[in-house]
Amino acid sequence: MLTATTMDPIVLEWAYAREVMRRLGFLPDELFFAIHKTRADETLVSLILRTQDKIFTWTIGTTKLSSADARATYEELCASWNEGEGWSLEGFQASEAYRQKIALISALQGRGFRLNSRAS
Repeated sequence: MLTATTMDPIVLEWAYAREVMRRLGFLPDELFFAIHKTRADETLVSLILRTQDKIFTWTIGTTKLSSADARATYEELCASWNEGEGWSLEGFQASEAYRQKIALISALQGRGFRLNSRAS
């Protein structure tokens, strides 16, 4: 089982960023895990939001993991959380994504995204 102490911090931050977006009302099929190789041979991890005829890219950071390992880690983390394992409210609230949520909301609204359009 993956935990916050055993997994790559950038992939974990991506997962927390995804959760922030979910809590803002965006659907899972609107949120994408994007990975790109940099010139420094690192893997750039981003969250892509595609909805409302717009695209928003949130760069999370770089990791030393290969693209394949970053994707495998992300998939393992999602499976673990879906089984109710490894999720930490304290970790979520300490994440950069959670702490920067007001700036994120401003950026999304500034680009014309409607928030909570489907949230219950």
